[in-house]
Amino acid sequence: MSEKYDYKEAVKNDVRQYLEENWEKGKRITEDDRMTLHDDMFIADSVTGNGSGSYTFNRYEAEENVCHNLDLLGESLDEFGVDGATLREKMDGEWADVTIRCYMLGQVEGEIFDEWNEKIDEEKEDEDEDSYSVADLLADIKECKKLSQDIDNGLARVKESVEQARKEIVK
Repeated sequence: MSEKYDYKEAVKNDVRQYLEENWEKGKRITEDDRMTLHDDMFIADSVTGNGSGSYTFNRYEAEENVCHNLDLLGESLDEFGVDGATLREKMDGEWADVTIRCYMLGQVEGEIFDEWNEKIDEEKEDEDEDSYSVADLLADIKECKKLSQDIDNGLARVKESVEQARKEIVK
């Protein structure tokens, strides 16, 4: 007996991979983007298989994935309003597998989009902490100028002292 296929984790991983391959690095996902991405992933073979009608391109593998997830198939059919006649007409392992994946996409994509945005925010915070701002640079330049003036003033005092010492010695 095979292990129960974890559609939730599989679709989460597929959404992450889709974003890595198809979304601009460092770009947050807005509400409008979420709708566009949902539509794109809904038909992406790499996420749901809905474009071609098969995710696995292997009827046996698809049936194995579905066989221990009949409860999830039932939820998916209810969600999409599939009636008995449509079910009898369409039902095969690949169709059922794709239907579950499409359903799971709607269940997990929000979490992955939030995860994506949080990662960007963390990277931005790290950049901000690590970056050397213009204000920091200007403050350092000002400090260097002050130190340079202090050194020049100190050298001028030393020069005066040396001159006075020479005059004393010459007398």
